[in-house]
Amino acid sequence: MVLVFHLIDNLNDGDANTFMEGIKSMFSSVSYDMNMEREQNLHNALLILMKLLGLEVQTEYRTSNGRIDLFIKTEKFYYIIELKLDKSAQEALDQINRKDYALPFSTDGRKIIKIGVNFSTKTRTISEWIIEE
Repeated sequence: MVLVFHLIDNLNDGDANTFMEGIKSMFSSVSYDMNMEREQNLHNALLILMKLLGLEVQTEYRTSNGRIDLFIKTEKFYYIIELKLDKSAQEALDQINRKDYALPFSTDGRKIIKIGVNFSTKTRTISEWIIEE
């Protein structure tokens, strides 16, 4: 239960790195025989977790140039998260920037935090992430 409160605090404080460390820890506690070999499974797991945390969250958020894998809105921040499976966090972050996923939120006044994430099917957890503010 403590992890839950920390994750909420991390997001509300704009501490994306500590938030991602908590998510990685959560995924690493999932049994090795659970099926996490499809990117959609990761979307669903994160969506459910964020909803249970009481956060305003959407998966596959549609913009004029593509879909944001995971979009989280807090009082002070927008989080744009792109997930890749067995690729690279840089590739995920490049997609956020190439498709200009932050543009619809640029005039709101909230800080935008972009996170590119790679999930490894070999280690069955997040292998790397890159944060850009």
